[in-house]
Amino acid sequence: MGVSGANGFPERRHTRYPLPTTLAPVVAEFRGPAGEVLTGRLWDISAAGACLYLSKTAVVAEDTLGVLSVRLADNLQELSLPVQVCWSSTPSPLTTLLGMVFSEGLLAPGTFLDEYMKGSWTERLELYRSAKVPRFS
Repeated sequence: MGVSGANGFPERRHTRYPLPTTLAPVVAEFRGPAGEVLTGRLWDISAAGACLYLSKTAVVAEDTLGVLSVRLADNLQELSLPVQVCWSSTPSPLTTLLGMVFSEGLLAPGTFLDEYMKGSWTERLELYRSAKVPRFS
């Protein structure tokens, strides 16, 4: 297994699902070890981790441990997961992206995030076309 950059984290092997802007945004908060809170929204999600989009500049060191809490803006469902920051990037003065892995392993199915981790409609169409459907006489 390869290593992603100098930070020593394994390369991603799980499919990343970008969160479409047409659905309700998933509000996300990263709570760092000193109690600091960074609020944004999920940029993408996979079974192994997530990327948090912040609409400000923030500096978070690689390997920082914390808790990622996610919820739908119009819903009371919330999920809190221990995470470890893998990388951070500031592509513009008003944007920071934080990549993180779930510290306790893969995200278990059965949460509201399942809806966001479905393949695109084109991927589902391809699966439908390739499925072996029994024919009725």
